[in-house]
Amino acid sequence: MSGVLNDELIYEILSAVEEIPEGKVASYGQIARLIGREKNSRLVGKVLSMAEYYGKYPCHRVVNSAGRLAPGFDEQRSLLENEGVEFKENGCVDMKNTVGTVNNMEYTYHYNSPLGGITLAGCEDGLTGLWFDGQKYFAATLSKQHEEKHIPVFDEAIRWLDIYFGGKESDFTPPLKLSGTPFRRAVWDILLTIPYGHTMTYGEISDIMAKQKCVSKMSAQAVGGAVGHNPVTLIVPCHRVVGAGGNLTGYAGGTDKKLRLLKLEGADISSLYIPVKGTAL
Repeated sequence: MSGVLNDELIYEILSAVEEIPEGKVASYGQIARLIGREKNSRLVGKVLSMAEYYGKYPCHRVVNSAGRLAPGFDEQRSLLENEGVEFKENGCVDMKNTVGTVNNMEYTYHYNSPLGGITLAGCEDGLTGLWFDGQKYFAATLSKQHEEKHIPVFDEAIRWLDIYFGGKESDFTPPLKLSGTPFRRAVWDILLTIPYGHTMTYGEISDIMAKQKCVSKMSAQAVGGAVGHNPVTLIVPCHRVVGAGGNLTGYAGGTDKKLRLLKLEGADISSLYIPVKGTAL
């Protein structure tokens, strides 16, 4: 995973920080893990140090893993104390105030599709993952604490997949529980609006996101990163997103699968083409 700062990484980090609730803190490592860049915790700190140039974000709610405050951030302690965050005698934040994640056990199930094996992941609340075996970012959001077991949400996902690979459009969506930053989830919500058998460009999604964020322009690179990291392929139809001019780049499952899926849906593929070297963004 690249450790180079770019628009995608900056947007991902700041949107994750924006979600930390008042009275809670998160560590640099937690932010890095949330956006799928576990080895980039140092870059989280770097982005936060210049966050003021991008707007108002609660950067005071980010500390290191031991609860130590950011050096040179004189107001950080008073801002946290005003929100009810407790400190230890050594001046570090009491990490019982850290943002927690619900301990919701994940389960997996394997499905054989005409395009190859598919791994499903889910919990009591919904489907958390769906990946072609071996694809880029395979099981990236799957908890280390998981086991293979058939649970009710898999019945709905299997029924959806059976209908889909039968060449028909399903009239329902299995319950989803998508884990990601607010920015990524906003992009995935847009993907869910793309009709069966149709496509949308990364640029069009960027324009929609810009309107939602009330900004003049949204980074297509950041949008591409969110599309590429979609954890529930097919059902959240990232395969329906194409590049400018019909370029089929950017599908984590591979451009060959992307083309076959669009053909299965009866999409107009006359203007689409596979680039010489297609990669997932």
